[in-house]
Amino acid sequence: GDVFCDFGSGSGRLVMYSALAWPQLKQARGIEIQSGPHGGAVAALAAAQGGKGTTPEEQRLLGDDRIKFTLGNAYEESSMLHDVDILFCYSTAFDSVGPMLTQLSACLGRNLRVGTTVITVDKMLASDGPWEFEQVAEFEGLNEEVGNSVGYVWKVVKSPLGE
Repeated sequence: GDVFCDFGSGSGRLVMYSALAWPQLKQARGIEIQSGPHGGAVAALAAAQGGKGTTPEEQRLLGDDRIKFTLGNAYEESSMLHDVDILFCYSTAFDSVGPMLTQLSACLGRNLRVGTTVITVDKMLASDGPWEFEQVAEFEGLNEEVGNSVGYVWKVVKSPLGE
């Protein structure tokens, strides 16, 4: 099974949904730098695992270490990305140079394996180091928070980590 990661996971909704929607995932994990949203994610997971609003099957899918929330800075603790197969980043508010996510691109380019799928929102990855991203799809849609948004789907095609 694949490892899914939400980079900037906030309250953890996407991580928990992914674990429920795709039972074949080996693990769904979230990395969040802010303690408030991270604490909310941990509390929501504990409540769901304990049966609040969940069926026994959903409780099973949310258990067994299939979900992991990490409070930390992935730019500094980047080894947590080495085994990720699918990474999502709601990057609308991330620092960028124009539309390019330079800091995020460097972190992901150095720490994801060739073949990893990356999804970003509203901003694009930059292939300006010993890594390369190939854009494989682009989707436009309504985003209630910011109006219209664009989702970009990328494949890591070159990485210092190899495959």
